[in-house]
Amino acid sequence: MTSATTTGEEEMAVPTAIVVVGEGMFFQPSGDHIVACVTAFTSEAFATALNQSDGTYLNVDHLHVVTNTRALDTDVFTSQALEQVVPHVKEGGQVVLHVVPNQQQETIPEDGEDTTTNMLDQDIANILRTSLVLAGLQIHGTVMSDGQGATLLAGIKPPTTTSSS
Repeated sequence: MTSATTTGEEEMAVPTAIVVVGEGMFFQPSGDHIVACVTAFTSEAFATALNQSDGTYLNVDHLHVVTNTRALDTDVFTSQALEQVVPHVKEGGQVVLHVVPNQQQETIPEDGEDTTTNMLDQDIANILRTSLVLAGLQIHGTVMSDGQGATLLAGIKPPTTTSSS
């Protein structure tokens, strides 16, 4: 959920980065608030998805990670990779994990191994919760479904606490 304020016809939205993790997903974002949209096919690419090639540091208010159940099942999406992306989110910023169902394969690969996954909704919810917590985020709200098979869960990046001596 992005926050927006409306002044007349002008709408201000928070800077948002979108990372699409896994194969077989195509996403075309729209809106001036989208500052980055990256596709990652490996956990390593996911971990470095928001690193800028020119050495500048991308810092966003909102991170939306879209993946599918196959990426969860094959370790393309990992909590360790998410942990590497979270520093790009400002304190108080929101991270939304969005898992869409896989498209059903119509043919079985040559090796005869059917790689489609039938993860249970509870398994997906547990992976999302664990990933957010291990990445240092506070779970915000409950696991939601979009009514079309997708699962969403949000986390908030807490403020950094400093201890005084």
